[in-house]
Amino acid sequence: MQPAPISINIFKNSVWNLILFVIQGVTGLVMSILVARYLGPELMGEYSYVIWLIGVISLVICLGLPNAITKFLSELIGSEDKAHANIIYATLLQLQFIISLLVSIILILLFYFNLLPDHKDYYLIAFISLIPVCMSAFLTAVFQGLQNFRLISIVGSSISLLQTALVVLCIKLDAGIMGLIAISLIGGLLQTLILVKSTGLALDFTGWLKIPKKLRDTIARYSLHVYWTVLLSLIVWQKSEIFFLKMYSTSEAIAFYSIAFNTVMILTTLASLFAAVIFPVLSNFHGAGYTTGVQNIYAKSVKVMMIFYLPLCMCFIAVAKPLIVLMYSPAYTTVSPLLIILLVSALFSAMGIIFANVILAVNRSDIQAKYVTLQAAVNIALDLLLIPQFGATGAAVANSAIRIASFFVWLWIVQKKLGFSFPWREVGRCILPNVPLAFILWAVGSYYPGSMGIVVVFLAALLFYPVLIFVFKTITGDDIRIAKEVATILPEPYERRISALIDKLPLRRDTTSVNHEAHEEKQE
Repeated sequence: MQPAPISINIFKNSVWNLILFVIQGVTGLVMSILVARYLGPELMGEYSYVIWLIGVISLVICLGLPNAITKFLSELIGSEDKAHANIIYATLLQLQFIISLLVSIILILLFYFNLLPDHKDYYLIAFISLIPVCMSAFLTAVFQGLQNFRLISIVGSSISLLQTALVVLCIKLDAGIMGLIAISLIGGLLQTLILVKSTGLALDFTGWLKIPKKLRDTIARYSLHVYWTVLLSLIVWQKSEIFFLKMYSTSEAIAFYSIAFNTVMILTTLASLFAAVIFPVLSNFHGAGYTTGVQNIYAKSVKVMMIFYLPLCMCFIAVAKPLIVLMYSPAYTTVSPLLIILLVSALFSAMGIIFANVILAVNRSDIQAKYVTLQAAVNIALDLLLIPQFGATGAAVANSAIRIASFFVWLWIVQKKLGFSFPWREVGRCILPNVPLAFILWAVGSYYPGSMGIVVVFLAALLFYPVLIFVFKTITGDDIRIAKEVATILPEPYERRISALIDKLPLRRDTTSVNHEAHEEKQE
């Protein structure tokens, strides 16, 4: 049985995730600017390294459990098997807590007995924060599986605003790196307490063995594959370049690269938030045996990413230099070329996230694990080749190159091994309006090179891009049909006006649909 129509749910969840993205993006940028100005390049490099270390260790000890709980909760809830869903939730929650606690205790003991290479006091706070950071990540994944993005958005946004206020307080109190790292501990702890009380799932600890053996084996195998993928993806997606910069370069180089990388990660987070909405839907369709639905959601997701993400990346490339100077001061001018190098690969990275979600949704995590191993080896080779000689620039080139190469690997896997067609024609129509837009943004950015150019470039994109996508007929009649379907959530007067406006637009007609024509075909 096919799940209910999903256009409206996807839209609502995407809006909630967009709200979260905007608030976390703005607060993250504000915190980054405040901390960079407060600490200066050298201490900023030390702080960036500790934050990176927390992120790496937390991903390592998560064991792929957050991804597993999202996928299998979505499948089990969709099949109305809430009893097994409760058992899996309780078992994995307990496992995640025990692992996080043990690793945190081991690291604290190593710190206490001076067995670590660095013995600065703020590392103790960092190791304590691992428990709430891991648990909040797991519980967020639970709500993604339940497709309750509203609560994720509200809680995540509130925590981000609170952390921003705490950063301001730390700076006023001159609490240094110790106080700044303690903010991660406070935020993770609050988020964990709020989410664990809000799941609505029963904590059934009565036994993992109550789950059918086939399902147990599937979950265990999936988690191991995802865990291996996560470990190796640390090399590609989680800034292994910082590790090599620490070995072969300076703290300033770490600071410059971290700022560029974190700025691009704001855009990557936007893609990840959209993909987080799509992943449980893909898993739900796969669990229902609805392959056509998986293909349609995949194709539409690629098109949405191209329409919105490509022009956004071009805007940031056009304003990279004045943006960095405005936000961080002229002392950080070196960041702008690093930012441009990383932005070139941002779209490929975003598309790779969609490919990965399709691979995981259809339970082919084994394929992903195999090819991530190869990508990790290539990334290390590039780091060793480029970073000792070129420093932060070499790090940016290495990271960007492997992201672009990974795009073609995942595309080949999804199309040739899994049998899902890539929407080449639609992608081509999405690229066409961006060609003249690129020349427009370059001209505007060149004519207004200062801070004013930032505003003018984004205004030019908002003015010309909607016209160009209709001139090149990027938006089809089916896209508008979905938009009109989504508009039904608005009050009736607004719905009528929007529908009337949409009907007047010049559109290219096609027969592709996410959940209308395909739904009718399935019903027949």
